Amino acid sequence: MMMAVCLEVAADYRSGVAAFQRGDHAAAFRFFMPSAKRGDRRAQFALGQMYEAGTGVPKNYLKALNWYRKSAEGGFAPAQYALGRIHYRGLSVVPRDSVVAQAWFRRAAEKGLPEAQYSLGRMYTTGEAAPRDYAQATRWYRRAAEQGYTRAQVALGVLYSRGKGVSKDPVQAYKWYTLAMAAGDRVAVDKRTALESTLTRQQIDRALGLARAFEPVREAGDPMPRDPVSPWSRAEVRDIQRRLKALGYDPGPIDGLPGDRTSSAIQAYERDQGLEPSGRLTAELRDRLRRRTARTSAGSAFLINGSGYLITNSHVVHGCKEVRVHHRGAMISASVIADDAAQDLAILRITSPAELKPAGLRTDSDIRLGEDVLVAGFPLGRSQDLHVSVGTINALIGRRSDPNRLQISAPIQSGYSGGPVLDRSGNVVGVMTEAGRIAAAEESGVILQNANFAVRSNTVRRLLEANGVDYRVSRNHKPMTNPEIAEAAREYTLAVECRN
Repeated sequence: MMMAVCLEVAADYRSGVAAFQRGDHAAAFRFFMPSAKRGDRRAQFALGQMYEAGTGVPKNYLKALNWYRKSAEGGFAPAQYALGRIHYRGLSVVPRDSVVAQAWFRRAAEKGLPEAQYSLGRMYTTGEAAPRDYAQATRWYRRAAEQGYTRAQVALGVLYSRGKGVSKDPVQAYKWYTLAMAAGDRVAVDKRTALESTLTRQQIDRALGLARAFEPVREAGDPMPRDPVSPWSRAEVRDIQRRLKALGYDPGPIDGLPGDRTSSAIQAYERDQGLEPSGRLTAELRDRLRRRTARTSAGSAFLINGSGYLITNSHVVHGCKEVRVHHRGAMISASVIADDAAQDLAILRITSPAELKPAGLRTDSDIRLGEDVLVAGFPLGRSQDLHVSVGTINALIGRRSDPNRLQISAPIQSGYSGGPVLDRSGNVVGVMTEAGRIAAAEESGVILQNANFAVRSNTVRRLLEANGVDYRVSRNHKPMTNPEIAEAAREYTLAVECRN
């Protein structure tokens, strides 16, 4: 008998999930309710989310709290975290209470929920509900960071960099910033950039080695659902909401919660497209919206070995939904292997055509001020027409005395970003980065003439080595003419297209 009841409860919950995914929120509510009343913690949590967001039912914070509490008292960690979040922020019907919030965060954190572990660590850092305790903050940040939670990785990096609650260790700080940055955390980019100037190259290499060896370990327990009853993450829902809004529809708050206003906006869009209005979040809807709102940007890249690996700028490919490279009229799909926003570098990989010949990197220890250089690339999105620009090395450092940059006088246009900077023998001494020029202008308020920046070849080599990518060090010292250098560059320089 008990087994039959359990099976029925589970069936109701699954039916509710299926109804929600069809866009039938009312039916989902009808299925969740009996399951929740019979004690299904997942269904109770889902009802709490529906009442909090106003999805399928009128928004009602008191009812949301009631269902969250039932689920939380049944030991469901995501519901315990939800109660902590609500008490921490406060609602119109719930006064802010950091002591209660901390208690709920702790219960969820002890069950292994990384969101709660991070929140608990943050409260120990600020000393809101109890005296500030950096040792406890470190403990909870570490548990979340070890599970791959990026905000905790950044927070742990900060504690290591400052020696708070743990011995000061800039190598560990750089490691955690690198891991968070690899997951797309923009705060980590700024933190790592600021720290990098204080480290030796040996320390950076050691930190990168630790980051490569890192493997997240998920603690046992109830994971946070991607969404209460939807297979879509909040980030994905926010992306759809933003695209609807960009097209003139009203999806409500851009909060990642698929409420009734979002559903109405989807229905309006579907009607305008001559489709049957469903109001549902579907892969087809997402793809249609992406095509309608797609933006295309362009840059350059160059082949670094015979296995199809290329170097370009991070800002050329960061956040792209699709990356393609162009070679002699053919479009080739590329995958992003590594994205180092701090150095504005990225590694791509393609199925390399046999006729492509890789470039050779020159060790930059012997680069001299005043050397002549040639930049190759595809300006203004002209993917069929390689351009070159000539100049000299104006400085052996970048803005703010950045040792990872070179300043060159070669004039460039949009699209050269990611292209090779070549010496008089056709060796790569750097990677053109438009971002450096723009940043310098923004920082000083003056647009500098004939002062652009490139990432040094040794910085490129460190990224390749950190990701296990082979490359060729060129020791060619034979002088070449500009036409000869340009002709050789045609063999390894490709145009890059990014579709957002």
